[in-house]
Amino acid sequence: MPSRLPGAPLSGATPSPGALQAIRTSYLFDGEHSYGPSTVLLSGSTVEDVLPGHAQLPAHISVSDHGPGSCLLPGLIDPHTHLCLNAGAAPFVHLERSDDATVLSEAQQAASRALRAGITTVRDLGDRSFLSLALRRLGDGTAQMPEILTAGPPLTSVGGHCHSMGGAVEGQHALRAGVQERSRRGCHTVKVMASGGVLTHGSLPFRPQFTSAELRSVVAESHKHGLLTAAHAHDDRSILLAVRAGFDSVEHADFFTSDGVVPNLATIAAMAERGTYACITLGVIPEAPPLPDFISHRLPAITALTRLMHEEGVQLLAGSDAGIGPSKPHDVLPHTLAAFVAAGIQPTHALHLATMRAATALQLTPRRGYIARGAHADLLAVAGDPTQDIGALRNVLAVYRGGLLVHLAPARHTPGPAR
Repeated sequence: MPSRLPGAPLSGATPSPGALQAIRTSYLFDGEHSYGPSTVLLSGSTVEDVLPGHAQLPAHISVSDHGPGSCLLPGLIDPHTHLCLNAGAAPFVHLERSDDATVLSEAQQAASRALRAGITTVRDLGDRSFLSLALRRLGDGTAQMPEILTAGPPLTSVGGHCHSMGGAVEGQHALRAGVQERSRRGCHTVKVMASGGVLTHGSLPFRPQFTSAELRSVVAESHKHGLLTAAHAHDDRSILLAVRAGFDSVEHADFFTSDGVVPNLATIAAMAERGTYACITLGVIPEAPPLPDFISHRLPAITALTRLMHEEGVQLLAGSDAGIGPSKPHDVLPHTLAAFVAAGIQPTHALHLATMRAATALQLTPRRGYIARGAHADLLAVAGDPTQDIGALRNVLAVYRGGLLVHLAPARHTPGPAR
């Protein structure tokens, strides 16, 4: 069992006794590999060490044990969410009719809901009036919200997908100015609607919204300012334009046509060769109302596409797209990971996508997405072993944010298989 991050020096210094706490667990998933009984030592907001078994510890160390059959893993990372959308029947209408104070209050509730599900980091990929930045400031210095990475209003064409969020631009000059504004405000990512979308009247999800030159200008300007780039793209042409422009991730990447889903193996190969992340937004809660026919009849093909892209070597991410409707509340990410497993991806790899892989894609490593010496202590304890049954993620026992216990559920006793 590794007790330190790759390349991190081992230190002989012992922290002050009062700063140490320990968590004992039947199973451990460290972001990449799974182990049996383990003890994780925390020093403040940092993982101090990871020990095999349930070792005897000095009396001054506070020990938490969430019961037999519990598993500890890194806090989940959702790379595609919308905290300003209320997951109602008409979230964009609600957004347009609500004032900023209402939207901010509801976004705070959405963030808290995500945290209680063990989602300790979220990337908001589309808000209004940069309210996700205001929300992040509300959470500064507290452990009551996830870490929030922001993109602000998505850059879109005039009248294009999500134009009501306020990010409509025209031409390369306006696109570069939009990037510069997001840099000045402190955003983490620049989101561009490379294609149209499903939820905006008059927008077509199987047509590009920007030219190759325009998309390249966004990437160049964003990378100049140290910002990541994410391209919303549904159709093959828009996906390929985004990949060739150098976008760090393509969101959805589901190869929509006017009547279905038609993967292009050449485009998929280009994504794999260039290392472009494909953030697939599968997953809904089972009790939600039926999905619109436009989406529901495409779901089997999107599921098969997810497996195909995985087999072809594309670096997948698991994004929830939370907030866009009743089927996607802000704690839906565990169902997203279950959808990946249903697509034929092993549970351990699905967990990797929502921890270490997501942290790498969002440039948060080596401090997040991993349990090892020196890592940030954002942790999730669940009943059961999610590396064997991904559904165990829904049995949350405890959530730690920077080493602080922020959510504790009633103890469950779910012994897992012996190892």
